[in-house]
Amino acid sequence: MPTVLVADDDIHRPEAWTEWFELHKMPCRIAPTWDEALKLLAQYRPDCLLLEVHWSDEEGRLVERFDFVRESKERFPDTKIFTMCGCCPASEEESHRAKSKELGAEDFFPTKGPEMIEKVIEALKIHPAP
Repeated sequence: MPTVLVADDDIHRPEAWTEWFELHKMPCRIAPTWDEALKLLAQYRPDCLLLEVHWSDEEGRLVERFDFVRESKERFPDTKIFTMCGCCPASEEESHRAKSKELGAEDFFPTKGPEMIEKVIEALKIHPAP
């Protein structure tokens, strides 16, 4: 059964994420910081990393962190990575998707929610991690 790690510093209801995946028999863990995500990736070795690309910096400003995609893929090449953004303007959607895929992500989702989770679940069922 595929396992999932969600790395996002702005999760208001983490239990909703775990409930959605666990309804499909996919254990899910949440990492609210990048350091925590790296620890869980190393310990847990999930089949899928659902990775937010906009993170808050020290001053609370949102910054793009596509370097997290690159680092994840380099360190954990067998983990499928899906990037997401809860605040992506439509004008940036395609560039975010292209950049994510160029760095090794399976796909980019411009919104968060059940529809995105369903797409990830379906992708993992069709193409299970090695």
